[in-house]
Amino acid sequence: MAIQLANYHDQGKFVLTYEPGSVRFYANSRTETLRPVTDASCRFVKAMMNSESTQKERRELLKEACSVHVENCKEVMTGKGVDRHLFVLCVLAKGLGYSSPFLDEYANQKWLLSTSNIPNMTNSVDEDSNENNIMLGASFGAVAQDGYGICYRFAGNRAIMVHITSYHSSPATDSDRFGQYLREAIHSLADLFDDEPINNNISKRV
Repeated sequence: MAIQLANYHDQGKFVLTYEPGSVRFYANSRTETLRPVTDASCRFVKAMMNSESTQKERRELLKEACSVHVENCKEVMTGKGVDRHLFVLCVLAKGLGYSSPFLDEYANQKWLLSTSNIPNMTNSVDEDSNENNIMLGASFGAVAQDGYGICYRFAGNRAIMVHITSYHSSPATDSDRFGQYLREAIHSLADLFDDEPINNNISKRV
């Protein structure tokens, strides 16, 4: 939700967003597309942009948006996604020489926000008490010339490592600018659950 809020600040609109969801419950499988932009996430972002909305309203909308996202993630993980199926139909149609306006429109969609999370696979390093040993993460490149690629991971309980990529050739994007909006968004979300503003020192590690 913080990424969606940051992107709205940066672009002034909601954009098609890609997030991979694991489907390793199934043999020889890899990922399915999880689409983070939902009606619930849009309601939350709009509330955060509305100066007249209350903290309670924003907090409840955030909870709703996260709940919808979690349920969608479960659906994707259990084989109920749509994008891999549509991709195969696109490949078959092209290979067999069929023309489908619907599939052509689907294939030509631009993923302006492409995101990925790196899970923590080991507890060999306590990143909360060993800040110098925090793994910085990896990168996830932008897949559209005027879009962003965002890779993130949770480093222990006190830091989030984020890598943002974009094309220098695009006047519509700026990784540094997006990073600032993302820091502000994360702090704004934290403030919804705390009467005291988040410690500014944390921003240096985000």
